[in-house]
Amino acid sequence: MNIKKLILSVVSIMAIVILISSWNGFGRASLVANQMGKAKFGDFILHIRVEEVNEEIKVFRSLQYMGEDPIEIKHQTPLISISLGRRNHDFTGSNVKEEMKHGDSYYPQKAKIITIPKKGKYTLYCLASFQVEGKDKKIEHSEELIFQ
Repeated sequence: MNIKKLILSVVSIMAIVILISSWNGFGRASLVANQMGKAKFGDFILHIRVEEVNEEIKVFRSLQYMGEDPIEIKHQTPLISISLGRRNHDFTGSNVKEEMKHGDSYYPQKAKIITIPKKGKYTLYCLASFQVEGKDKKIEHSEELIFQ
């Protein structure tokens, strides 16, 4: 009978440990704080918003035009490339044209979803690449993200 109590005690302790571990997410990292950032270049503002959603991070991105006269921008997809931990930008999608007027915000891509990495500090690199009147425009921005 003592062996049954010992086994029951060990199983109970293991169940409690597993329950506590799963409640804490098995020590998975989470984003310390949602972040917003922006970078201005001429008549354009690159906007970035980073949020943790369902154990992933979502990076929302847009390009805002603040010039007076309407313009047309041309770009490949994505308009704004995002990478975490290293600069790795790829603009290989189809060519797109977009008319913009003063105050317009343009966000042609859905939020970029990134798996949460291990705990630590990581740099989120953002690069907008487009053309206005045949001239290349690039807007770079980076944000430090902390996962604990």
